[in-house]
Amino acid sequence: KEVLNECHKRLPKRLWELCDEIYYGWIYNIPAIEGMRDLIKYIKEEFGVKTYLLSNISQYFAEHQNEVEILSLLDGFVFSSSINKVKPDKAIYEHLLQKFNLKPEECIFIDDRAENIEAGKGVGIDGYAFDGDVNALKEFLNCALK
Repeated sequence: KEVLNECHKRLPKRLWELCDEIYYGWIYNIPAIEGMRDLIKYIKEEFGVKTYLLSNISQYFAEHQNEVEILSLLDGFVFSSSINKVKPDKAIYEHLLQKFNLKPEECIFIDDRAENIEAGKGVGIDGYAFDGDVNALKEFLNCALK
């Protein structure tokens, strides 16, 4: 709601409806990262690990998570909008650990922002800065999870 209010302030009223349509529709247009679905399945089957999503995402996305197919592969979620904390705030990582009874030293946090990785390290979670290369991530996980 805050995002839409800010957008509406900056746009002429005739564009508000289009703005809302774009905002609410973007989750259905997120491009899949080629190979990611297979990687998630692989690490779960090969290593028996659980996978979670820690995301700075809107409440709308959180409420419609069941409409995003790849999320069905994951074991749980923490959405920033649901707890009023955002990465890289240390509290969001602590919330994830507590919610799913995870030990930080047994976790690997994968994110595309270095500051989020560093924040995870601040609570004892090792991390990997994902640059879009699924094969490199798979190699890292093969080594880290053995």
